[in-house]
Amino acid sequence: MIKIKLPPQHDDIKEIFLQCLSAANQVGFTTDHIQVSHSNNGDFVYHNGIEDKIFSVQLNAPIPAFEEESELTSNALASNLSQSEARHLVYLDGASLPAVLNKNAVYIDALFNGEHHDIWLNTEAEFCVLRSAQNIQLEPHRHLAWFFSCLSLDFPLEDALTLARAAVSHSHISSSKKLNSADAVLNVSRETWPKERFLFPVPLLVNDRVEQELELQFQWENIQESLFDFAELERDKFRLYPVVTEFTQIETLLKFGVKTIQLRIKDPDQSDLEWQIEQAIRLGREHDAQVFINDYWQLAVKHKAYGVHLGQEDLLTADLRVIERSGLRLGLSTHGYYEILKAAQLNPSYIALGHIFPTPTKQMVSRPQGLTRLRLYQEMISSLVPSEPTVAIGGIDLSNAQQVWQCGVTSLAVVRAITQAPDIQLAINLFAQIMQTDEARIAESA
Repeated sequence: MIKIKLPPQHDDIKEIFLQCLSAANQVGFTTDHIQVSHSNNGDFVYHNGIEDKIFSVQLNAPIPAFEEESELTSNALASNLSQSEARHLVYLDGASLPAVLNKNAVYIDALFNGEHHDIWLNTEAEFCVLRSAQNIQLEPHRHLAWFFSCLSLDFPLEDALTLARAAVSHSHISSSKKLNSADAVLNVSRETWPKERFLFPVPLLVNDRVEQELELQFQWENIQESLFDFAELERDKFRLYPVVTEFTQIETLLKFGVKTIQLRIKDPDQSDLEWQIEQAIRLGREHDAQVFINDYWQLAVKHKAYGVHLGQEDLLTADLRVIERSGLRLGLSTHGYYEILKAAQLNPSYIALGHIFPTPTKQMVSRPQGLTRLRLYQEMISSLVPSEPTVAIGGIDLSNAQQVWQCGVTSLAVVRAITQAPDIQLAINLFAQIMQTDEARIAESA
């Protein structure tokens, strides 16, 4: 059972919170397991079924004075953050960001250059910044209700903040359109799950990682404003997307007509790593196929690969400009709203959405996304035309591929469903039959 406990002085949030859960239920989420009640003090409490997570909230008030803390290295800070029991939600109401920040605080609605931002430090000691897509006055109570609703639906902190911003924007725009409607006259508020991308805030790219905690400060000049324009892939070849561990598997699949493949070698110390990558790239050229190299972008650039696939953790270390100038396509892994929108800022060749179902092939920090979230992610992405190609990945096989495909993705990434199939050609043909059921959709999204 998930429990949200609201302070008695914020009882007015309860009605909005329940409306948010109703909106979530309408788009496919199960909410019967969520309870809302009162807390025993002035804090908000989120109980995830295992432990309590405490959130103190300060609305439109002077910046709180937090206890001074000792200096920590970036690794110690990250560890300290991940173990923290409390977060402070500080609503600035359009004021400037304080000069010295608290590592556990989320600063909401900080004004800089006429735009509104939310800023916090994640568990990796990296600054996260959301820039509001709409220049509107934030409604703290509605924002809070959506934030805790999303937490109760098991969204991580960054996604809950992202969705809360989008939902408040949607509510503001809807209210403006209904000024003369009966709902407006009766002052009826109906929360709606945000789907259009223009409503969502923009996660900014920050070239900074906190090296020490003492005098924690955020430098606005560290925001990366430069644009990228990675080469496009061929959508008509971007359908079935097997992920393999050695080049000999690539050779087999290419002979069966597969046109997009990823080579994912997990061990960076593998003795024949570079040779495997070189052979994979050669095979791709010989068969006019789109072969992506997972992680090893330097070797991919060196041997002029078709493309490279990177995870979110690689964005601070990979030289994206070198990859772009070398003409390589770029695929990026994402695991939720925040990472999808962050990836979109880089204009990648495709965005991977995962992991959809539990999978033993890769140890994942994030939880399985499931079909409801996948569909909502794709709806948000597709609301912008033309939209980025997408690939669903994680635990996909012939038993669930039809359901995944119906969520609207461009491609299906598979691992064991192909590499361990008793009859590889038959498995490829069966996947092709599933994806041929909606040829028009792919053409329209291009």
